Amino acid sequence: SFPCNSTALQAVSLGIAAGGMALLFAVYLTSKLKAAPRGNDLMNKISDQIKSGARAFLITEYQHLAVFIVAAFSVLVVLYTVDPPSGNRTDGIRYGGCFLVG
Repeated sequence: SFPCNSTALQAVSLGIAAGGMALLFAVYLTSKLKAAPRGNDLMNKISDQIKSGARAFLITEYQHLAVFIVAAFSVLVVLYTVDPPSGNRTDGIRYGGCFLVG
């Protein structure tokens, strides 16, 4: 039973409405932030350096993550193709595919 004697449709509608309002508020805050000035030259220089460092970090992190994903995918495909739990040799590619999608 739902709180306050509300129906399932009312509870779902409230959740959807709250989510929509949160998205509208986020758009409002983003537009307000983008309209604000960036600051003086020193602040812009520091901001650009931070942005550059963050981008370099993310590129390195995703390169390492890609190596791990390929290795884990390969292990799953080989293990579940050689000895499938259901007896079906397509288990390996299905398990590996589910790993990639998940």
